[in-house]
Amino acid sequence: ELCFELYRELVDLCAESKTFVRVEMEDHTTTDATLRVFERLRKHSERVGIVLQSRLFRTLEDIDRLAEGPLSVRMVKGIYLEPEEIAHVEPEPIRRAYLDCVRKLVDRGAYVSLATHDDGMAATVLELLREKGVDREGYELQVLLGVRERLWDQWKSEGHPVRVYVPYGPQWHPYSMRRLQKNPEIFRHLVRDFFSLRR
Repeated sequence: ELCFELYRELVDLCAESKTFVRVEMEDHTTTDATLRVFERLRKHSERVGIVLQSRLFRTLEDIDRLAEGPLSVRMVKGIYLEPEEIAHVEPEPIRRAYLDCVRKLVDRGAYVSLATHDDGMAATVLELLREKGVDREGYELQVLLGVRERLWDQWKSEGHPVRVYVPYGPQWHPYSMRRLQKNPEIFRHLVRDFFSLRR
């Protein structure tokens, strides 16, 4: 209840500047509670979205369970190493699940934010969007500041909308370090890009 009240207050404050609010997703132990908060917020405002993780087996069913109406979803693979009983643990099944989730979201008319630095998977998803007739008003690619910037430049040059995620505030450093520890793939990209820029 406290979580909902704080989010509602934030949504109301952001409404004054017409700012969109995205409800973040953590590990599987909080998924049900997070979705309940999100669905309550949707009744309060249309300027709110949710994050879903393709890693979890349950996500396709979660999409079906979301209430009708305008829907904005940030689709991620998921950085948490979840138990194999409830989640995909190998890269390829996670990628296939990501594509399946995006397909289902598009079929129900959702706005989809594709949060990824996986260029191969992104190419497949973008081809799906093209086949489905989704124009640039119906999706965007989301990336993390400092990670694979040449890839975003390529996407932008091809006409795709790209949003750059910038952690900020007094706790930006410990937050960023926790995210890097949870997702070694991003760390590898950062190191590679750092040394590439130095050359």
